[in-house]
Amino acid sequence: MRMLLILLVTLGGFAAESSPADHVVILVLDGARWSETWGRPERDLIPVRAKRLAPLGTLFTNAANTGATVTEPGHIALCTGFLQKTSNSGVDTPANPSWLQRYLAASHADPADAWIITSKDKLAMLGNTSQKDWSGKALPNLDCGVGGRGLRSGYREDQATVERVKEVLAAHQPRALVINLRSPDYEGHGGNLAEYLEAIRRTDRQAGEIYDAIQAQPKMKGRTLLMITNDHGRHLDGIATGFKDHGCDCAGCRHVELLAVGPGVQAGAVVERSVSLLDMAVSAAAVVEVKIPGSTGVVMPELVGPWL
Repeated sequence: MRMLLILLVTLGGFAAESSPADHVVILVLDGARWSETWGRPERDLIPVRAKRLAPLGTLFTNAANTGATVTEPGHIALCTGFLQKTSNSGVDTPANPSWLQRYLAASHADPADAWIITSKDKLAMLGNTSQKDWSGKALPNLDCGVGGRGLRSGYREDQATVERVKEVLAAHQPRALVINLRSPDYEGHGGNLAEYLEAIRRTDRQAGEIYDAIQAQPKMKGRTLLMITNDHGRHLDGIATGFKDHGCDCAGCRHVELLAVGPGVQAGAVVERSVSLLDMAVSAAAVVEVKIPGSTGVVMPELVGPWL
């Protein structure tokens, strides 16, 4: 056993002493503001997360996007462990490989073991990197936008994304999965408060569907760390256009949620210390036994236990 641990460390991997999680799913509820989710006293817009999932896991109340508070940089932080500014149009490629690429390269697993499934077509850019040593190598499966066709296919409805997630879970039980549901951000930009709030309710129900789909897979039930978060928030009321937009340094744009559920995660706990999207990326990488060299993110012991 000791030789196995030494070998894993030598190869740049991790070895866990106690955490049984070996699958990881990051679910991004795009652009939902803290004040309408966990910061809303009644929490009536998120009953699935607040009443059903939170008692099973740990809520982090001080999570943040510490970079540019728009869609692509937020997702790049979650997938690569690095901050990067982009055009936010889908044409820029991450400067660093994702932890999904690192996992596929280190494990030599089938590409079907790592997926990025998003309602927003432009997030297909997450599937590759411009870094020369990694570009075009160990690429995860992509299913982004209308028909899963990627950039310029258009945004698809979140329920279509949820159904695709269910299909992929049933067929492949992937160890690494990143999901984007777009409607809180999309409806927020529309400027209709009622529609924005309904999008938060709807994605809460869909988060429950995804959790149930994970638990329905024998290889993933009891072995999967699920992180539910946001790529960014929205302007505070009274700042710029308020809930309609985002992209500044205000607390409304920076404050994101993190609810984690899975083996080794304390049930019903609340953690108030500061964490970031970069920490989530590094922790996701740890679950699939890879490191992200150079990242300032740190492994979150509340999520993955004591890792060597």
